[in-house]
Amino acid sequence: MIMSRTIMIGLLVSVTVFLAVPAQAEFCGMSNFDVQYTEDTTVSPSQYWLEGFTFIDHNTPLENLVLGESSGVVNVADGGDITSLDDFDLNSYAPRNGATPPEFQTRNFGGSPTWQDTNGDRYDFFIFEVGRNDEFAVQAILPGGVFGQKVIVPKARWEPSVAGEPDIALNCDGGANNNQQIGGIAFKVTDLLDENGDPLTNESIIEGLQFTSPGMDPSCVCAVVGSPAAFNQKPADNATIDDSRPVFTWSSGAGMVSQKLYFSESLAEVESMADSAMVDQTSLTFVVVWGPGTAYPDGLSSGTYYWRIVTIKEDQTEVLGQVWSFSILPGSAHNPVPVDGVIFIAPDMDLSWDAGLNATIHYVYFSEDREEVANGTNTATVVETTFDPGTLQNDRTYYWRVDEFNGVELITGDVWSFTTLPAGSGGLQAEYFSDVTDLTGIPKVTRMDPQIDFNWNQDVPAQTINRELFSVRWIGEIEIPATDTYTFTTRSNDGSRIYMDDQLVVNDWGTHSARDTSGMLHLEAGAYPIVVEYMQDGANANIVVSWESSLILKQTIPSAVFSPVVRAGLVWPAKGSLDVSQNPRLTWTAANADAMHELFIGDDAGTVAQATTATAGVYKAQLDEATAVVENLEPGKTYYWRIDEVIAGDPQSPIKGNVWSFTTAKYIVIDDIENYNIGDDQIWYSWIDGLGFGMPGTEPYSPGNGTDSAVGLEDTGSYTEETIFHGGRQSLPMAYSNVNVPYYSEIENTFEQPQDWTSAYGRDLEQLVLWYRGTASQGNFEYDADKDKYTIAAGGNGIDGTSDGFRFAYKQLTGDSIVTVRVDSLENTETWAVSGVMIRNTLDSGSVFAMCGVRAAGQAFFRWRTTADSELAGTAEEPPFPATIVMPHWVRLKRQGNSFIAEHSSDGTTWKPIGNPAVVVMNQQVFVGLAVSPNVGAENPVTATSVLSMPDVTGTVDVTGPFETFMDVGMPINSPDNLYVIVEDSTGSTAVITNPDNPTAVQSPVWKQWSINLQVIADQNVNLQAVKSLTIGAGDKSSAVAGGNGTLFIDDIGLYDTNLTQ
Repeated sequence: MIMSRTIMIGLLVSVTVFLAVPAQAEFCGMSNFDVQYTEDTTVSPSQYWLEGFTFIDHNTPLENLVLGESSGVVNVADGGDITSLDDFDLNSYAPRNGATPPEFQTRNFGGSPTWQDTNGDRYDFFIFEVGRNDEFAVQAILPGGVFGQKVIVPKARWEPSVAGEPDIALNCDGGANNNQQIGGIAFKVTDLLDENGDPLTNESIIEGLQFTSPGMDPSCVCAVVGSPAAFNQKPADNATIDDSRPVFTWSSGAGMVSQKLYFSESLAEVESMADSAMVDQTSLTFVVVWGPGTAYPDGLSSGTYYWRIVTIKEDQTEVLGQVWSFSILPGSAHNPVPVDGVIFIAPDMDLSWDAGLNATIHYVYFSEDREEVANGTNTATVVETTFDPGTLQNDRTYYWRVDEFNGVELITGDVWSFTTLPAGSGGLQAEYFSDVTDLTGIPKVTRMDPQIDFNWNQDVPAQTINRELFSVRWIGEIEIPATDTYTFTTRSNDGSRIYMDDQLVVNDWGTHSARDTSGMLHLEAGAYPIVVEYMQDGANANIVVSWESSLILKQTIPSAVFSPVVRAGLVWPAKGSLDVSQNPRLTWTAANADAMHELFIGDDAGTVAQATTATAGVYKAQLDEATAVVENLEPGKTYYWRIDEVIAGDPQSPIKGNVWSFTTAKYIVIDDIENYNIGDDQIWYSWIDGLGFGMPGTEPYSPGNGTDSAVGLEDTGSYTEETIFHGGRQSLPMAYSNVNVPYYSEIENTFEQPQDWTSAYGRDLEQLVLWYRGTASQGNFEYDADKDKYTIAAGGNGIDGTSDGFRFAYKQLTGDSIVTVRVDSLENTETWAVSGVMIRNTLDSGSVFAMCGVRAAGQAFFRWRTTADSELAGTAEEPPFPATIVMPHWVRLKRQGNSFIAEHSSDGTTWKPIGNPAVVVMNQQVFVGLAVSPNVGAENPVTATSVLSMPDVTGTVDVTGPFETFMDVGMPINSPDNLYVIVEDSTGSTAVITNPDNPTAVQSPVWKQWSINLQVIADQNVNLQAVKSLTIGAGDKSSAVAGGNGTLFIDDIGLYDTNLTQ
């Protein structure tokens, strides 16, 4: 039975009602008076067919509406397909499935790739939803696939915009949303925004719409008929075609009576619609531009052409179409394989090319003699676009040409060339380490491998190697055949890395499945050191190392370019390093364990390159270890150095090394922490801590300094911190614990000889400078002042339970306040990843607090804790279900005494409560700010990134302007304490200087420079010409009060003057 919504009889009834006037506002919620439809109950589920719209100032009949083509992730397999949006049945919907991101697009309205307004100030787009209860965002898809900014549509807009008008009298029939209300929203193109946030105009052209909502169940998306401008053109825009006699076709907009075609090889003529480009005016939607009597009697030639269609309405109004272009294939052979000029081509490779336009026979010329090819000798005739030149010789350059015959004329091709792989073979020295992944110990196998292309999924590298657990290092040289930018790639399972020219180019270390990782490096032609490292830690094992450049197609690096000659490499300071100590420790990787090392260093690159052991002043010594400290270099000067490897029994010995360079710091380095190692220069030998070292009666030995400090790390290759550093590759880690007597922690460096801190190299010194930072978790913090926008990447275990873990950008607040922010985005690390505003009693992890924000699952929320270190006192979510909030979304939190009110808004103007007010007793002075957490667990390094804009805090705060201070609450972080230094001279006089940022200096999550005027030290009666020691401490020596604990990092301690660059 077919029934209407007004007459319950067996007839098909179309209903049109003219009643109250809906305001022509943005995003109008449609009522039963606005929608015309019919119901068909003879099928199951019922069908509700849209017939048009009946707004008071105009009708929009069905013939003036068009559907689009929808795609996206909102649909689920068992509940409806996304294409159900692409018909006028309002009961056929696509249920949500919680996909991330929850987006779908509708394009090609009416079959046209573009849409332009034809409706003036009337409604242009219409969307229906089963349930009509979900907030969504809509974006215009602009030409070129550019997305306009999101416009948020609150869920309240599904209700009729005119008060008192009835809902659309349709409920869903069947499916998961059975009996739910169907709602509709109408909007205009001018309600949408461009990529800069400016409103579109009626003249704007769009490609479609993108909708974002985690909960929407859409049933129809349609639009009014777009601009009558021509579309669906062939040849397609920017196409390359192989037909010199194309037929131009297009689709014309509704109501068009004729079209003008403009066509030319000149873009300017078509853009200006010059008379010379006018080809035809026709009522048809196809035309040809070639043939007798035209400018192209025999068809179009190869090249690029431009054309446009101007459609004409019955009243002779002209609608300008877009300018399109296409290209005709060249008549000559093109796109050769191998590409012209490439090198390292396999000798058995077949040649191929793309045929010229209408070519039927191909004449191939091939030779090692370019002149023979250019003159057209030694031809071969083929009908396919491939040619087998036979097996070629290695390391030869070959030339070839293809002439094309198209049945009318012979078109001569270009001369192309390629060069085959070099002759011979080489390889790299390989060291295989069994039962370890870190390349330590004595290699079980040493051999030469010709290439790095191994699959050990079933096999073992050697019988002495544990296939489940091993590591390999390949060392040697690679010959770079031509100056170019090279891309090096490892495909490995598990970890791999490549050092080229002593630079880490590819780094994919760790356990993982097979994957490609690449790095790029510009190299001059010549030989370079190469080191490739690999680790296997269970399951499959494989590695392939490849390269490519503008002259080399991607390929496994061939054996011929490798040489097993091993020179000293992987040096430190790295090639080209700046701000190196004037007393640097040089280190390098030895050619082998038995090698001796000849060190050359000087300030002239040529002299160092040519030096021998007889070159006085440049040759320093022969060393038995792959390290050396060079003393008393000048500040701000570039030095060059070389290591020759002396290997007993090797006929190539000494193996001359490459020349590297570094530049010393312009400031006077006291300690840049780079010289410490696990040998004779262990860091605690210089910086005495509370632990001390060694055994009494046996040198070296120190009992420690009696404080609870600990310097260094016992699990790194240098006993220093190797991942957190300011300059170089090492920093000094200092653990402090001030819980017990003496309630302070110190480390002290006593110099071998008293130092003169007044002058050096003819300069008067003025500042003692050191860099420091505290312990901080993963994440980032950025502020864009132009947009008043914060990007916060945070770690932490969430705002929940008895202890919180999150990143907090804060100020101190006194009294009542309203704090507001717009949450633009939040990375979905977990459904309860959160971002928003918070007022907090203290910075302790279990503090009393109130927070209002957005969670990743799509809800605004309000959470609070009323008792420190206890479970949350309450959580309110809006909407309760389903979660349909989309970002950007506004949240605000109000404090009125001990009463807290949380609200949210889709537009920053209309606010709705989140739950009821909560009573949370806090101090008069509290902390207020922005809070972000990924909710991933305290030990998980994953971070969530959130963008928050335009925060506003009313009331009395300690600092105005943007949020600049942040900390990681509830995560590994230093306890607040005083940071100080002590300078002592040779007579025992001391000066104590405290950090101006105390007590939070030790909590800095970023490196900070601390500059101390030397006059301040001298004023405390310290003789700066005889400085004996430098002490760094945390705590308060003058007050016996217990403190906390933490870890500091110190780096780049030096002396500056006004002429020294800091």
